[in-house]
Amino acid sequence: MPAGTHFSQAVRSAMQFLLCCCLSLALVQTLAALVALPPALSPAQLLWLLGALLPALALALVFGSSAHDNPRVMTTATGKSHPRVNRQVVLFFICCYCAKFCPSVLVTLACFALALAHSCQTSGFTPCWPFFSHGGSSEEATGTPAVSWVSGLALCQNVAAFFLVLYFVVISMSFVHRSKPAWKRNPATNRCWLATSLSVLLLQLAFCACNIWARATEPLEVVLPLVPQYVWLTGFLWTLLLLPLNEVVKIHEIRANRRQQKRARLEFGTKLGMNSPF
Repeated sequence: MPAGTHFSQAVRSAMQFLLCCCLSLALVQTLAALVALPPALSPAQLLWLLGALLPALALALVFGSSAHDNPRVMTTATGKSHPRVNRQVVLFFICCYCAKFCPSVLVTLACFALALAHSCQTSGFTPCWPFFSHGGSSEEATGTPAVSWVSGLALCQNVAAFFLVLYFVVISMSFVHRSKPAWKRNPATNRCWLATSLSVLLLQLAFCACNIWARATEPLEVVLPLVPQYVWLTGFLWTLLLLPLNEVVKIHEIRANRRQQKRARLEFGTKLGMNSPF
């Protein structure tokens, strides 16, 4: 019985993570359109993330957990079932989602825009319009050999996709043990999640290389220098801030859950509950 209850909670946590990741993909595409940028992710990348990598991460959160992770699982109060959606619960979910995922979406979009601007200058097309139909290279425009606009866009989209996957893996660390902070319960104890996370990153690197090779008109070693060093530095340094940020939000969630548990134990509608000193 404890194993079944814990499994249902693990499924709920994994579904929340998968939902937030899907919302983040939609958000980064929407923001890119609002600021008049090309799509940050290509259709092939969206299918790859939604059909393979993100479900694999979510399944690792489910099957890698055990009932020993939360020994108090059987004492969790469920509370009364309400026919209407609680507005406070919805607002709490939105606030937690914005704190966990939205900064990573903005960093990814900023890296994509900076890399695209640098690629545009290197390609020699000025002004650089968001949806440029010309497929020629800067050699035609300026007389200097360089890479084409199509190759630069393919590289920038794959850089954005890799950073998003990296951030999703880091964020998933806070979903491994939902009731304990990382310094009290190491996420690496979930071997299934650890192996899946490393595999997801390696598979994403392989997919990016294949995608650039298929779409670019120049060799990979010629296209890669299009992304400046400050873009890589910004993208990787954000991971150092992302983990503490998620742990702070996680602690807030744990405290809110404790308060909700106290309220739920008083909602069973008996005299003992109504006369409780709490």
